[in-house]
Amino acid sequence: MMEYLSDVGYVAIYVNGMAIMLAIGVMALASRLQMRDEYEKKIYMSLLALTIGMAVFYILMALRDDGVLPCSHMVAILIETIQELMINVLAVQWFIYVDYRLFHSPGHLKRKLVWITGPMSVSCVMLIVNMFTGFLFYFDENLVYHETIIYHIMDMIRLGYFIGSIFSSTAEKKQDDGNIRFFTVRPFFVSIFFFVFIYYVTPYPTVALGMAVGFSVIYVDVVNEYRYLDKKTGFYNRRYFYYMRDLIRDNEYELNSAMMFKISQEDILRTALIVDAQLPDGCDTIRYDEDTLLILAHVKDRSPLQMVSMDVEDSLEAAMVPVEITYDLKKKKETGYEFLERFLKNA
Repeated sequence: MMEYLSDVGYVAIYVNGMAIMLAIGVMALASRLQMRDEYEKKIYMSLLALTIGMAVFYILMALRDDGVLPCSHMVAILIETIQELMINVLAVQWFIYVDYRLFHSPGHLKRKLVWITGPMSVSCVMLIVNMFTGFLFYFDENLVYHETIIYHIMDMIRLGYFIGSIFSSTAEKKQDDGNIRFFTVRPFFVSIFFFVFIYYVTPYPTVALGMAVGFSVIYVDVVNEYRYLDKKTGFYNRRYFYYMRDLIRDNEYELNSAMMFKISQEDILRTALIVDAQLPDGCDTIRYDEDTLLILAHVKDRSPLQMVSMDVEDSLEAAMVPVEITYDLKKKKETGYEFLERFLKNA
């Protein structure tokens, strides 16, 4: 049967077979990675699953186009429609993943849910209607595929989700203040744009391979991030402290204040979320020792630090957890590094 395949068909099977194997391999590795946020893990795994599904259908489409897979007019449209629907869902899931990696907030997603899902929901309805009307794409009597101008408009909607994720990741979060930027969409899109470019200038379906490579790069970012996290509390670890200390010493991070919470090791593990909820935005929380949390902040006034310390103390007191709190501000003539050394020595 394979002897009837065209060169395009052979390449489609080879390229998408690679995409399937790569995505399955990354999925196996990701499934064993202990992530602090299971919701993030589920979104990521769904993206890999959609990539595998896309690769399978690209192979079916190649077999269909070469006549190796005999199918009726309706089956040909059904294969194409399922593939288009999977691409739509992947575009939405990618946007959701970027938003969640940046904000780690289901509430933030819910507030944007209609805006995120609305355009693509319309696109999915159009694809279902197209099965009976052919106003987006259709197959002629020889099962040759044709697209209409309206299809290209729908394609631009999908492109908007990917472009929107770039703006979301650069404009809304993670300003360059010296912190490690664990997540950036740039490496992902380098891979995607390369393989999509091949797809548009040649007849070879390479999109799924681009997705698989892109998500592999994302996995490397995730693993790198967890090198700097304390697995038990979700806060940063001592390795991250050394990184930040070097930035502060080189004046690449503006440190204005610091706080330290001394809590017993057992209590730190069960009260991490309570403490995290009270801390100001833009601070870095580090598990400095087994029983010590160190908070580096940009706050320049004593009042906010006092309020935070009182809130943490009240919350932990309600949970019957004893805590020793220390906080201080950088003096006018001190460098950030001098302040950090003084604070750690006195605390």
